Amino acid sequence: MNGFTIAEGRLWGALFGGILYGLYVACFVTCIHLFCGHRIRQSPQNKVILGIIILLFGLTTAHFACTLQQLRLGFFGSSLPNNPNIYFNNRNTPLNLVIKSINGVTMLLGDCLMLFRLWIIYDGSLLVTAIPALSTAATGGVVFALTWEFSQLSPTQTSFAASIKKLVPAAFVLPVVTNAVITSLILYRIIAARAAVRRLTVLQDDNFYRIVIANIVESCLIYPIMLIIAMVLYLCKSNGQDVISGSLPQVVGIVSTLLWILVHRGSSRYDMANEHRATSSSHTARMMFVVPKKRNSSVLRDEFTHQSDV
Repeated sequence: MNGFTIAEGRLWGALFGGILYGLYVACFVTCIHLFCGHRIRQSPQNKVILGIIILLFGLTTAHFACTLQQLRLGFFGSSLPNNPNIYFNNRNTPLNLVIKSINGVTMLLGDCLMLFRLWIIYDGSLLVTAIPALSTAATGGVVFALTWEFSQLSPTQTSFAASIKKLVPAAFVLPVVTNAVITSLILYRIIAARAAVRRLTVLQDDNFYRIVIANIVESCLIYPIMLIIAMVLYLCKSNGQDVISGSLPQVVGIVSTLLWILVHRGSSRYDMANEHRATSSSHTARMMFVVPKKRNSSVLRDEFTHQSDV
């Protein structure tokens, strides 16, 4: 990817983003059907989740539309014919600033949904969610500062300018740390819940690949991996980072929507383990307090007579 020009990076990024956006639309429609397809009164928590998911989809759609408009202007509508690189290198255009702003907001919304899931899994523990919440707030501050610095660039400055380079590592590292912490805590909780169930009863797991896929989806592991790839490409000063960073809103949307589809269908491995553990515990408790039935005296007399005859 080091040989990419910025125009090629934007073009491949739009293609990659288009594929991901198609997958995102399918996930979003499925999610809306699950939440609204049944005439069941939604809880306040579900209404908040559904509202954020719809907002996230709207922002991602706007981001993708702005990306396509930027491609049109860069390749066909620019006043600099045969050189779209000059147009794309101008980072302080209003359209580019809108794209950067939407990118930052979608990242924050995705982190908030993951934080909410972490809060639920740890039974509302503020102590567990404190560090990810603080790093999410810090990410919001860095994203705002980064967007401001982009607006101050001259048309000849690139995204590797000194004022941008001092903020970009924090803009990548903070979300990676946030999501790594959330992912690790969720995975730990899933593994601990499954282990607790195994101590009570024999738990029939799915095959290995289903377990891996379910854990990846529920822990939202894909998003931090994409962030790390984008950060490495930026540090290598490769325009290939536009392929990944331009598609991050779609990745955030897919990961968040898949997580809540899994939870809403009752397919969450953590929720299933908790339900299985509660069922096993109640069954064990009932067995401990079962009073043996008194045997009928005539039955006992018949048994005694039978033994005497023998």
